Amino acid sequence: DITDLEAFRVANKSKAEQQGYKLTLIVFVMKAVVACLQKYPTFNASLDESADNLILKNYFHVGVAVDTPNGLV
Repeated sequence: DITDLEAFRVANKSKAEQQGYKLTLIVFVMKAVVACLQKYPTFNASLDESADNLILKNYFHVGVAVDTPNGLV
């Protein structure tokens, strides 16, 4: 239930626009994803070349594609 989150976003939307950006749900989703990866580190891992060892990452990289007039960025 994101009722409170959406109310916060709407309440701060104009302030964000005055600073030159849009306050969308994606930033909150990204923050939640990183929190989950911190709590469950095996989801933030990969297999080595032999596929025998799990490599746990100590960093979080979340990629997001954004539709712009010039295409996806």
